[in-house]
Amino acid sequence: RYMQQIVDGLTREREGRRVPVILFTKGGGRWLADMAATGCDALGVDWTTDLADARSAVQDRVALQGNLDPSVLYAPPEQIRAQVARVLASFGRGHGHVFNLGHGIHPDVPPEHALAMVEAVHEFGESFPGLLDANVLHGGCPLVYTVSVHRQESGSRRWLEREQASTVDQVRVNR
Repeated sequence: RYMQQIVDGLTREREGRRVPVILFTKGGGRWLADMAATGCDALGVDWTTDLADARSAVQDRVALQGNLDPSVLYAPPEQIRAQVARVLASFGRGHGHVFNLGHGIHPDVPPEHALAMVEAVHEFGESFPGLLDANVLHGGCPLVYTVSVHRQESGSRRWLEREQASTVDQVRVNR
């Protein structure tokens, strides 16, 4: 009910362009069908919900974004790669998946581990028919996000940030 009120109150068009709405509720797996009925374009899915179950609940009415457990990024790169493959396999083949973490990234994650995740998405994404490069989708699919590693001006600490696909390295997404 509250999500519906929020979606209803959002600006859905600006300067002649459609503004996408992505809803995310941590631990909201059991409400995904109701959330999909709000008129949103995509649902963020945290790591506690299997993407196959989420996909079944929403019946392709909306795209799904997620859902790698952010703590996986503390693991060695080979384990990160295995978990990326697991997430992609749990969604399966088809359209409507934006690969992402299942919640925010922890500030002390080694940037090299985040990069291992991005590289694994690129590599394993080749196995999924219909998987398009984010640059191809930009403009046509406003639900595309990418992960980039930036160096902080004042020191050596690096952090991750989500940006539009036209600006940095792309993460492949199912469409």
